[in-house]
Amino acid sequence: MDSGDGGEFTSIHGYSPNSMDTHFTVTTNVFKGRLHRFRYRARNAVGWGAFSEEASILAANPPSRPDSPRFLGFSLGTLTVSVTPSTDNGGTDLIGTELWCDAGDDFTSEFSQINGYDGESPTYGFTEAVDGLIPGKTYRLRTRSLNAIGASAYSIVAYVAFGGVPSAPGQP
Repeated sequence: MDSGDGGEFTSIHGYSPNSMDTHFTVTTNVFKGRLHRFRYRARNAVGWGAFSEEASILAANPPSRPDSPRFLGFSLGTLTVSVTPSTDNGGTDLIGTELWCDAGDDFTSEFSQINGYDGESPTYGFTEAVDGLIPGKTYRLRTRSLNAIGASAYSIVAYVAFGGVPSAPGQP
């Protein structure tokens, strides 16, 4: 194994260099975000064989859970929320963030991904025309971030009502 910087290989092996184990977990000298190279060889009574072709493994995980979407305002039929990506990218660049919304019914409906959200903007404006939100309903929102390894856990759900505050009532 190399140290992930393209340098020399260091010998690592399982319980014994004579072991027939085909799986080995490396837990030391692994550096998050680095592409570690590996190779192996076998030994018999005559001696060591040639090394295998190199394989590279990126030491990374899915991103951390992002913060929940946050209500920023409602104006002219647009509900604006903030979208914050994960703070820990897991060791590889974030590809984007997904925004999800439910049907605004009794909080039991499935979430659907908001296709109009570009995955990078710090805000998104929901509208009735584009997103199908209905004034007066309360919606559940959540996000998750993506990197080359996979998706983060979903954010904690945020509850947001679609619509403005009521107008002033008439004079008594």
